[in-house]
Amino acid sequence: MQKIAILLVLAVGASAFVMPKRHIQKPEVAAGVGCIMCELMVELAKDPADRDAKKIEATWNAECKAEFGKLPFIEKDCEKYADQKLDVIIKELESGTAPEEVCTKIGEC
Repeated sequence: MQKIAILLVLAVGASAFVMPKRHIQKPEVAAGVGCIMCELMVELAKDPADRDAKKIEATWNAECKAEFGKLPFIEKDCEKYADQKLDVIIKELESGTAPEEVCTKIGEC
């Protein structure tokens, strides 16, 4: 029984060196960037006359890169954010949610 306990401890200890570590972001940092991105996207989409998704996405990519351009890999993050959130934001605005409440309602701020 003692040998099994020792083997179990060794296996758990060895797995700590073999298993890849997860990258965990601090929630306040991740939420902060997501909130800023959301607010920027809402600003671009809040005018009902200019709510064409393709137009907003093109403007979004330029604005996002300008705002966060110094961060590594931001180009893909900007595109990914637009793919995931643009339709959600537009639907919230079209349903009557006030622009200043959209990001809170969808959990970005």
